[in-house]
Amino acid sequence: MSQATPAPTADESQPARFRIRLGGLTSVAKHPLTLLAVGAVVSGLLVPALTRGAQNHQKGLEIKRPRALDERRSEPFPRGEPRE
Repeated sequence: MSQATPAPTADESQPARFRIRLGGLTSVAKHPLTLLAVGAVVSGLLVPALTRGAQNHQKGLEIKRPRALDERRSEPFPRGEPRE
């Protein structure tokens, strides 16, 4: 029986120059201050955008509601009933 050769790991499957670049990048990405800075940027951009979108949606609903009520009140007969 022939023995199966183990599959190469991620480090072995890439050329040495990429391993060196990624090695430095991963050490920087794992640093707590880097994670803090990335979290601050994401929360500084994402949270205001979500809040603004929710407020715009709420404002749109507030504008539409009175107009819909006024239109309903202005109709002398409900829709679907014949007028005499």
